[in-house]
Amino acid sequence: MFRKISTKIIIAIVSTSIITAVIAVIFLYVNASSLISKEAQQKLEETAVSYSNEMEQIMLDAESDTRSLGNLARVSIDLPLLKQEPYDYFYQTVIPRIEAYFKLVLNDSPLLVSTYISRRDEDIQDVLEIFAAHNAEGVPEIESVPSYEEYAEDAPDMEWYYEPLRQNQGYWSEPYEDDSDSAEPGDMIISYTCPLVIDGETFGVAGIDMSFNAILNVMDDISIYDGMGYSILTDNYGNFYSDRDALSEQQQAEIMEKITGIKGNFQYEIDGQQYLLAYSSMASGHTLLLFAPNASVYAKVNQLIPLTLGILAGVLLLSAIIAFILGKNISNPLIKLSEELKYLAKGDFTHEVQPSLLKSKDETGTLAHSLSELHRFIRDLVSNVLYVSRDLDSAVMNARDNMEQLRSDIQMIYGRTENLSASMEETSAAITLINENSSGIRTEMNTFHQANKETDHYAFEMKERADNLEMSSRQANKVTVDMYQASSRELDIAIKNAEAVEEINVLLQDILAISNQTNLLALNASIEAARAGEAGRGFAVVADEVRQLAENSKATIEKMKNITLLINKSVDDLKSSAERIIRFMEEQVLDTFDDMTQTGKSYSQDSEYIRKVADQSLKASNLMNDTLQTISESISEISNITLISTNDTLDISHGSANIVKQADAVSHEVQVVRNASAALLKLVEDLKL
Repeated sequence: MFRKISTKIIIAIVSTSIITAVIAVIFLYVNASSLISKEAQQKLEETAVSYSNEMEQIMLDAESDTRSLGNLARVSIDLPLLKQEPYDYFYQTVIPRIEAYFKLVLNDSPLLVSTYISRRDEDIQDVLEIFAAHNAEGVPEIESVPSYEEYAEDAPDMEWYYEPLRQNQGYWSEPYEDDSDSAEPGDMIISYTCPLVIDGETFGVAGIDMSFNAILNVMDDISIYDGMGYSILTDNYGNFYSDRDALSEQQQAEIMEKITGIKGNFQYEIDGQQYLLAYSSMASGHTLLLFAPNASVYAKVNQLIPLTLGILAGVLLLSAIIAFILGKNISNPLIKLSEELKYLAKGDFTHEVQPSLLKSKDETGTLAHSLSELHRFIRDLVSNVLYVSRDLDSAVMNARDNMEQLRSDIQMIYGRTENLSASMEETSAAITLINENSSGIRTEMNTFHQANKETDHYAFEMKERADNLEMSSRQANKVTVDMYQASSRELDIAIKNAEAVEEINVLLQDILAISNQTNLLALNASIEAARAGEAGRGFAVVADEVRQLAENSKATIEKMKNITLLINKSVDDLKSSAERIIRFMEEQVLDTFDDMTQTGKSYSQDSEYIRKVADQSLKASNLMNDTLQTISESISEISNITLISTNDTLDISHGSANIVKQADAVSHEVQVVRNASAALLKLVEDLKL
C-alpha cells in the first residue's frame, strides 16, 4: 500500500501517537468524571446527613421533653393512693404538683403545641389526663379531659395511645392537621408518645404534640446546585413531603426499595431525566431524600471536553512533525543499504559496501557491517560449495551401490522374521488355553475358599451360642438354688409361726373357763337379786346381761375352736405340699440345670473343635488360592510377554518390508541428489567471485 519506508515510519509514529493520546484523554476524562461523580455523591450525601441530623435533633429534643414529663409523673404519682381515690388524688394532688412543669416545658420549647399524660382507667371506666396546650393568645393552659369512649381501642386516631403500650417503646405518629385555636391553615402536627411505667405497672402514656412544619421548614434552607435540585422527607407510613410535584406511587415504591442502610446514594430517573439521589435515615423512621439532576452534577465534566480536544489536536500535530523528521533520518541509510543488497541479488560478490555506511554509529551502521560480513561469508561459502559439489557426485555413486546390498540383506531378514512370527503365534495360543484352564481352577478354589469362610463363621456363632447356653444354665442354676434356699428358710419360719395356732387353742380353753365362771357368777347374782326383792331388780337386770354375755362368749369360742382346727389342717397340708416341692427341686430341677450346664460346656468344646478344623481348612485354601493366583499371574505375564514378542516380531517383519521400500526410495533420492549436485555445480560456476 505504502512503498516508501519513510511514509510507513511516519504513519506508524502518528498512529501510535493518536492511539496513545486518545487512550490518555479517555483515561483522564474517565478519572475526572469518576472523581467529580464521587465528590458530588459524597457532597450530596453529607448534605443529606447534615440536614437530617438537624431534623433529628428537633425530634430528639421532643423525645427528651417527653421522657422528662414521664419521669416527673413517675415520682409524683402514688399508685396505691390513686387506686383508692382516683379522682380526688389525681385532680387535687397530682395535677397541682406537675402542671407548672408542663406549662414550663411549653414555654421553653416553642415548637411544642401541647404536653400531656393520659390514662384510660378500666377500673373506674374513665380517663385520667393532664393536657397542657397554648390557648388562642399563645398562653399555656390545662384543657378539659376527653370521655372514656373517645379513648376506646377501636376509636379512630388512637394509635398514639395504644401503639407505645403494645410496642413498649416510644412512638412517632403520622402527621395530621392542627385544628387548635392558635393554628393557621396548613399547619401540621406530629405526636410522640412513650409508655409510662410506675412501680412496674403500666400507668398510661406521656406525650407531646409538636409542629411538623418546623421540621419541614428545615428543608427550605437546603440548596442543591443553585436550586436545580430539591428535597423530600418520608416516614414509616409511606408519606412523601415536598414542595415539588408529587411522585407517583410506583416511583415512591421504587425509591423506598432502593433505600438500604442509614445513608447512601443511587441513580434514579424521573420523567426522562436522570437524578443523583442521596438519603439519610433517622431513628424516628423518617428519611431525608435529596435529588440532584445529573446535568448539574456533571457540568464540570462537560466543561473538560473542549480543553481535552484542544490538547489532543496539539499532540497530534507535534507527533506528525516529529514523525516526519525521524522518518527521513531512518529511511535514507536504509535506501542505500537496499542498493547494496541489489548487487548480492544479482550474484555479484565483487562490489564492496560503501564506507560511509560502515562509519555510522547507530543500528544502520551495525546493519552495514553485518551486510559486509554476509558478503564475505557468501563468497567464501560459494567457493567451498564449488569444491564440495565435485566430491558429492562420487559419494552419491558409492551410496547407491551400498543401498543395493542393504536391500538384498533386508529381504533375507524379512523371510526369517515371518517364520518366527508364525511360531510365536502358536505359542501364544497354547498359553491362552492354559490361562483359561487356570481361571476355571481359580474359580473353583474361590468357591471352596468362600465355603470355608462360611464354615468358620458358623462355627464361631455355634461356639458363641454354646457359651451363652452354658452361662445361662449356670445363672439359672444359681438363681434357682438361691430361690430354693430362701424358700426353704421362709417355709421353716412359716411352719414355726403356724405352730402358734396351738397356743390359740390353749387361750380359747382359758377364755371358755372364764366364760363358764362368769355365767355361774351371773346366776348367783340373779338369785341374790331375787332375794333382795324390789331393791335388787336393777342388779338382776345387770346379772342377766352378764350371764347372756358369757353364753355368747362361749358360743363364739366354740366357733373359734372350729376355725382353729381348720387352720391347723391347712397348715399341715401346706407343710406337706412345701416339702414335696422342695424334694422335687432337690431331686429334679437342680440336677436338670447341672445337666444343661454340662451340655452347654460339651457343645462349646465341640464347636471350638469344629472352628479349629474350619480355620485350618481356611488357611490351607488361602495358601492354595494365593499359589493359584501367583501361577495365574505368571501365566498371564508369560502370555503378555509372548503376545508382545509376537507383536514385536510382526513389527520387525513389517519394518523390514518398509525398510526395503525405503531403501528403494533412498536409491531414488540418491539419484535425485546426484542430479541436484550436478545442477548446483553448474550454478556455482556461473557466480562472479
